[in-house]
Amino acid sequence: MALTIGVADDERPARSEMLHQLEELVPEGKVWEADSGAEVLKLAAEEKLDIIFLDINLGDIQGTNLVKALKSMQPNMKIIFVTAYSEYAAEAFELEVDDYIM
Repeated sequence: MALTIGVADDERPARSEMLHQLEELVPEGKVWEADSGAEVLKLAAEEKLDIIFLDINLGDIQGTNLVKALKSMQPNMKIIFVTAYSEYAAEAFELEVDDYIM
C-alpha cells in the first residue's frame, strides 16, 4: 500500500526540496503539497494523509495552531514539524506531534 504524504511550507524552495527527497525515498507514494495553513486544511479535508511534514511558520496560520484541527480531521495522520526554529520544539511535543526536524 502506497503512502499518502503531505508537505506544507510557504517557502517554495524548501517545499520543492522536500517534495524531491520524498519522491526519491518513497517513489510509490502519493505526495501532495500546500503553501499555506488554509491549503493544509483543504488538503486534509479532501485527502486521507498518512503523514504530513508541516512547517511551523506558514504565513497565514501558525503550524502549531493547525495540529488540533488536523488531529480531529484525521486522528491517525502522523504529524512531523520541519522547521529552522528550535524554540517551538517543547510546544510541538506538548501537542503530541510525532517528530520535530530542524
